[in-house]
Amino acid sequence: MQEVHRPRTLFAAQGAYPNAPAQGLTMNGPAERYDARGRSVPRSRLPFGVAVLVERLLVILLPVIGIDRVESL
Repeated sequence: MQEVHRPRTLFAAQGAYPNAPAQGLTMNGPAERYDARGRSVPRSRLPFGVAVLVERLLVILLPVIGIDRVESL
């Protein structure tokens, strides 16, 4: 757990911070995914800049590879 998950205090139960449902605000899509899944595999294993580059290359290259394979059939 991260340092933000501290023991119980007068105003919060143990492990209750951050607590998105109790805020009453809607979370955007990426924030919900991060809250549900945590960090992506590249971001948990690589330096931030390299991980972002890997994720962007995957987004670009996977459709290109898929189109190439469909055209070769």
